[in-house]
Amino acid sequence: MCLSLLSRKHIQAQDNTPFADENVDDLGDVSDEFSELFFEALKQKGIENYELALEALDQCIQLAPKQPIIYFEKGKNETALKQYNTAEVSFKKSLELKPDQPDVYESLFKMYETAREYEKAIETGQYLVSLDADYREDLARVYINSGSYNLGLDLLDALDNEKGKDTTRNLLRERAYKRSRGNTLQIQRLSKKATTTRVTTTELEQLIYLYIADNKTDEATRIGKQLNTVDPENTAAQLAGYKTLLNTQQYEAAVTTMQLAIATELPVATKKVILQDYINLVKENEAYQEGFDASVATINSKGRDAQLYRLLSTYYSQKNKETASGSTSEGLSFLEKALQADPENLELITKVAQAQLQAGNYDNALKTTAAALELFPSQPQLYLDNAKANNALGNFDAAIESLELGIDYSIDNKDQEVQFYQIWANAYKGKGDTSNYNKYLDRARAIKPQG
Repeated sequence: MCLSLLSRKHIQAQDNTPFADENVDDLGDVSDEFSELFFEALKQKGIENYELALEALDQCIQLAPKQPIIYFEKGKNETALKQYNTAEVSFKKSLELKPDQPDVYESLFKMYETAREYEKAIETGQYLVSLDADYREDLARVYINSGSYNLGLDLLDALDNEKGKDTTRNLLRERAYKRSRGNTLQIQRLSKKATTTRVTTTELEQLIYLYIADNKTDEATRIGKQLNTVDPENTAAQLAGYKTLLNTQQYEAAVTTMQLAIATELPVATKKVILQDYINLVKENEAYQEGFDASVATINSKGRDAQLYRLLSTYYSQKNKETASGSTSEGLSFLEKALQADPENLELITKVAQAQLQAGNYDNALKTTAAALELFPSQPQLYLDNAKANNALGNFDAAIESLELGIDYSIDNKDQEVQFYQIWANAYKGKGDTSNYNKYLDRARAIKPQG
């Protein structure tokens, strides 16, 4: 995807003919034999027979060793074969014979990027930018991929200032922030920009949300005041000072602000911090429980993030231990919603299945584990939980089948192996098979004697 973005002006200029990107006029006065071999090489490259293309090009070199286009073509075929070292030699030979060929530098740049030779790609990209400023976005991408985030982001900002915002550049910017780990880089750049007249309200909003997520109360409040001067109705400006309200025990005002946050589309990391602060307040003061429950209903109806549901699951499970069993358990309900939002999270799948078993929701536990085994067929715990659910529902043969399939995946885990045999014994007990019941109990005792 990244390479497809390169030099869109060149790509758009091409048609669908196999030799559209070749400047065959560069051949000059050559023999018929040379022309035949050269066009054979182009044909073979067009149908991805790169080895045959190289054979033809090598024969061309024997006939006319000073033709730069031959080495250019060799480099492209070698790149396609991932022969990056020889491709580099070929491209440089072409440039030696005919300096300052933008197309050759572009292919060399792409080859270095594909090979993750970022230092060389940057050097080549800088030269390309000196030839054509349109290569700045490509150079920014390589800076970011190489870990030179600030250099890449500086280029992207310059392009935004010159041309306006762009989806591709926004994706590159998000990649840089994600790879830099944490919020530090984004905070540094946004806080620096916040001191200039070029900062936008959107950037001030982002900075407030980042400060809240990092629990930087004073900084969030300061930027909130700055945003409030230009946009008093802005939600971020209203949220910025909620922690100060909590710290000064202005709880009614803090609750109003936190309820606003929960009902608003915010970055998940920010909303999670605010929700945790609201939970902490409710734990200390039950008078705010009713309002909290009402706010949670908005998450329940609109939210889609597993992190928020897991946080709510933990809270309600601890709060309502007396109702932890049964289908009405709020903790289990939110845990199931978390799984709906993140259906391929193995840790979450296991938590949900075991919570469903503990709550006596055996049908749901069976559905959860059966679906999970389609995704994770080598996870022994899923076979165990599936067998437990089947035993509870009286599906003893199905339980035995699940145990037979799963036991081979339980390696070097004696406690888990004991569980397998105990549940196996229970399945035979359910079938009324006393002989096999005792047999599997004996196997469990042999691994880990009781008492």
